Amino acid sequence: MPFDSLHAKPQSLVEVVNDLGLTPIREEELAAYKQQQLKKNRGSIWYHYRGLAVALLICCMLAGLLSILLSLPTAFFAAAHGQHLQAALYGTIALLGGSCIWVLDRTRVFSSTGRKLKGPAYWVEVSMSFSLYRAANQHTVPASINDSVFRVARALPNTHIVVGELRQDSAVIDPYLIICYGDERAIIGIWDDDGVIRQAA
Repeated sequence: MPFDSLHAKPQSLVEVVNDLGLTPIREEELAAYKQQQLKKNRGSIWYHYRGLAVALLICCMLAGLLSILLSLPTAFFAAAHGQHLQAALYGTIALLGGSCIWVLDRTRVFSSTGRKLKGPAYWVEVSMSFSLYRAANQHTVPASINDSVFRVARALPNTHIVVGELRQDSAVIDPYLIICYGDERAIIGIWDDDGVIRQAA
């Protein structure tokens, strides 16, 4: 009938994706990948034990300071009485203590207030309209994944995009992209700095 198209049921996301010959990444695959990446990027061991690490730093600095306070007077006393070997020994201990304090203060290897410790990674999902994605995000997405997004969006103009990001400190690693339409969603791709890891094909 001529007017059947006016009353035709809108296509679903599944139908559009199938018509385009795309097979989305399965939800179980994405969930397993996300869990794997969280385990892989758990952060520095010192981040998880930073309280103990700070206590260790304080103990080391106190030990270094104590070695200086005890060894220097003894070294001077030994030198004044001609005990050069003992003077050299205690002088070396004092020097080592001072060096220990200097190194710890300069690097602050264990301190959460010193050199930045890498914290654990966490996943964040950012939802946006297709127009916003097209304006701001398309150039950060691999071309093959981006092409699939545009093909689906042309068939279903009211889709919106969800970009999942694994964040660790200020870095964003291993993103993934999902196209959503109503209650439906199709996982289109996962990538990293080296390129595409997995994509709908």
